[in-house]
Amino acid sequence: MTRLNRDPWLCVGDFNEILYQWEKIGGRAAEYYRCKAFQDFTNACALMDLESKGCAYTWANNRGGDELIRKRLDRALCSMDWRVSFPSAEVIALPAIGSDHSPILLNLFPQQVKRKKEFKFEAFWVAEEDYEQIVLESWNSFGGENVNISVRLKKVAEELTIWSKRRFRNVERQILMLKREMQAISNNANAHYDTNRMNWLKMEIERLWR
Repeated sequence: MTRLNRDPWLCVGDFNEILYQWEKIGGRAAEYYRCKAFQDFTNACALMDLESKGCAYTWANNRGGDELIRKRLDRALCSMDWRVSFPSAEVIALPAIGSDHSPILLNLFPQQVKRKKEFKFEAFWVAEEDYEQIVLESWNSFGGENVNISVRLKKVAEELTIWSKRRFRNVERQILMLKREMQAISNNANAHYDTNRMNWLKMEIERLWR
């Protein structure tokens, strides 16, 4: 592959294999020859592993006790040219919610100053009792019909942002704390970690998102 493509390139996702035996906990010991085959593949393609932050194990079978197995199956591999092009890029394995695999977040420029956060409409807002009132009051706050529509939309966005922060701040804080606990459990090297607690955390986050 490396002979066919000389451009910088990156592969991110579920490779369904581990690079090293210590990337698996629980069950039978990882087979060395399979790790070696994956290592040979990455070497033949001139790829390097981008070490990730966050969850150390990106997949779990979600069983309890001695049947629990965790592996680092999801990762990012890149060519040396790609790494030189993006020297500060970082990979973060996020808590697995709604799946047995962790989402992989690639941040190309983590040290850059963040731009002003843009307005983002959330579909679940419309189910809130006071949503319609907020929209109508902010839309009509200028009175006359000659006000530019973009000005009205900007006002609606500002008021919805203020309303959302006030109404859902506690929910966002709860979700953040639950995700932190999930990451702590995921990084626990003890094969007998609390599977029931992890499953409860996932369900609680999904409930709060609704």
